[in-house]
Amino acid sequence: MGDILLHEAEQINFSQQQHVFSEGDKAQIDSWWQEFTSDKPYMFNGQLLACKKAILTDSSKIGIDWYLTNYAHYLLRFKEGSTITPARAMYCAVILMTTSGKIVVGKMSNATSLPTRLQLPGGNLELFENSTLSMQNCFDSACMELKEEVGITLQPEELALWSVKTGGDFDDVGLFFVAQKRVSEDFITSAFNQHISALKQANEKPELTHIYFVDKSDDLNVYADTWVDYLPVVMEKFF
Repeated sequence: MGDILLHEAEQINFSQQQHVFSEGDKAQIDSWWQEFTSDKPYMFNGQLLACKKAILTDSSKIGIDWYLTNYAHYLLRFKEGSTITPARAMYCAVILMTTSGKIVVGKMSNATSLPTRLQLPGGNLELFENSTLSMQNCFDSACMELKEEVGITLQPEELALWSVKTGGDFDDVGLFFVAQKRVSEDFITSAFNQHISALKQANEKPELTHIYFVDKSDDLNVYADTWVDYLPVVMEKFF
């Protein structure tokens, strides 16, 4: 879809749009989803926030037009020969830096759509009850994803917006937040292990199976065969 671009922005203006499928498109997506998840009963076709258009209005502001769709529309990108344009996902990711100067990346579990892929802690943006898409919502989503994947609890005020990503494999839009306080690798490892243990006791599947501490000198092939498209670019710019 194009080169990955990281935009520095102090403000993001969100505008909700409508996206209407034909009955034929709906039927095609539903049929494909049933086929795709026939051996993946753990997957849920929930709500997805998708980008319709992202515009850099000036050096400090970005305008994002977005709409509501579902996870099947997003994962349609894996269906060969589809005539329906898949959704451009909108996600958040957290750069959690250690006292040793590395950042945390995680390997996705078999309970996800992309097992073994390496990425920053994060996930698709969500709307909370009675909320609309706003910067506060994005900060809240980033904190929630970090807690759900790594077991680290941060408050929104402990994060700062670092950059907004466009381009890449499917032109998804990513909001990257950086934790303003560094923490030790031992603390993060302990929190992650306790989190995984608690999930197992509750008979719930983790989203990440392993976490690693890396910097731009590391060879990602050591940790995984695949990684999300933004990771090398983010690592090169961040360090």
